[in-house]
Amino acid sequence: MLDPVAMGLVAASPAEPEETLRIELRVISGPDRGKVHNIQGDSALVGRGLDCNIVLADPAVSRKHFRVERDGDGVDVVDMGGANGTNINGQRVQRHRLQPGDRVEIGTSVLEYHVEGAAPRRRPASGAFGDEAPVAMAGRGRQAEGPDVRKMALIAAAVLAVLLGGGVTAWLVVGGGDEPAVDETADVGNAAVTKAIDSAKGLIADEEFAEAVDALKEARKLDPRNVDIRKLLTRAQDELDAGDVIEDGRAAAKRGEFEFAIQQFKSVDKDLMQYTLAQEELQAALESFATTALAAARKAMNDGDLKVASAAVAKVLDADPKHTEAKLLKAQLDGDAGDEAAGDSPEGKKPAAKPVAVKSDAPRDRQRPAEASASSAKDVLAQGLRAYHDRKWSAAVAAFEKVAEGGYGRGDKSKAGAWVAAVKDVSSSLGSADAGGGNAAVARSLKKAYEADRRIDGHFGPTLVKRVAGAYVKVAEDRYAQKKYADAADAVREAQNFDYENAKAQSIQDKCVDKAVSMLAEAKDHMGKQNHATARDLARRVVRILPAMDPRAAEAREIAKKATMASTAGDDD
Repeated sequence: MLDPVAMGLVAASPAEPEETLRIELRVISGPDRGKVHNIQGDSALVGRGLDCNIVLADPAVSRKHFRVERDGDGVDVVDMGGANGTNINGQRVQRHRLQPGDRVEIGTSVLEYHVEGAAPRRRPASGAFGDEAPVAMAGRGRQAEGPDVRKMALIAAAVLAVLLGGGVTAWLVVGGGDEPAVDETADVGNAAVTKAIDSAKGLIADEEFAEAVDALKEARKLDPRNVDIRKLLTRAQDELDAGDVIEDGRAAAKRGEFEFAIQQFKSVDKDLMQYTLAQEELQAALESFATTALAAARKAMNDGDLKVASAAVAKVLDADPKHTEAKLLKAQLDGDAGDEAAGDSPEGKKPAAKPVAVKSDAPRDRQRPAEASASSAKDVLAQGLRAYHDRKWSAAVAAFEKVAEGGYGRGDKSKAGAWVAAVKDVSSSLGSADAGGGNAAVARSLKKAYEADRRIDGHFGPTLVKRVAGAYVKVAEDRYAQKKYADAADAVREAQNFDYENAKAQSIQDKCVDKAVSMLAEAKDHMGKQNHATARDLARRVVRILPAMDPRAAEAREIAKKATMASTAGDDD
């Protein structure tokens, strides 16, 4: 019997041309013009998002625009569903089997498909046309078409206009009367685009970035090539993305993941409107991180674990190189490490001297200098505390520095060093609060003073508690008046952390909850309209306003999740 495999009629194993042939997408137009991308593996994602396999710098491209898939002996382009759309040779597609030489058009970029060893197929010199082909041909190829073709195209357009209820427009298209044809719909369209752009600018100025994104996507449908719309959409999307980064940082800070939170806040570009907010959140995260890390460092120092202490201090200085207390602790640790190294080295070791009995009529405590030194440290620290309570900041710092830098025990030096930094924080923070600079700045300064005071002995706590709560109530009132209800709710919680029974804070919280219920209904409505950016933004605000265990908060979290998934699928351009 003849063997079909041996005769070459049947392959011995399934052919996998995609593993042997090199395929490329060459950028022939757009910001990345000249780049060549080799497609490897079974799938590659293309877009401007950094998580894509092929990243394009074109701002008009969606973050996840299309996917390239190898399927047997062919390669498909699959549009990710964004409003920008994907065109192949001028035709808008959802899924398309590529042929060598096909051109993928997205945003302002064109990518040409090439296969190793395959010649590109020839395209008509005039190019391929999509849904707008009749209009484009009527404008660019009149001489080639001839009068009959043009006349038929105009008649077809008129019939379509009549079917759509535009009898007058049809008459104008055909060219009835002696006057030149006037395209009234163009003026209406231009007016709608101008209105949409002006509205979007207002939304961006009001920091309603999600609504701006959805409004600009609708405007782009009216005029896909409008440069102003593209620029505004990129700007609004960048601000919306920055808001997501800040939100992720806030959530991480609440979980105690301060290093990740700090990284998030630092990543917000200084040219964005939300940069100031990111810097405010950054300072709060740095302070919380430093307080936690340095407390661990001091405990490790007292336990004699200098490596752990040094690692904690190094992290603080890496995040904030100017942190006063961290620098003092580092100096102490460097000194202690040097002493230990000298004692452990052969050169540093000295033979222990035999104790010599010395008779003396001096009091017993004078014969024990170590105990006298410890007692002296205690006295100096007490002296510094008295100065601190009297608001004599310089005298308090001088007393604590005397112990921190003197020949005292490790525990006393560590405590004194921490108190030096705390006194400086209390002094500077109270000075900043008294100087004013806005309710939010005053509230942050008073809170910092309260936390620094607690690191000493909490002497000013009872007074500061009321001041901090009152300051945050003012912040909440400001934010509510600005219609920033989630920020208002955050400020209310800060106030209640210091004074839970504050009546003004409770009143603002009740009003914020009412707004949250209304915003939840709006989020549902926008989900139905596929305004995913706005729905996600509203739902996240609701989550921030309502208590975590509120069933409506759980409902809002689900909406935010669904809106985010819809955006990831391609509607987040």
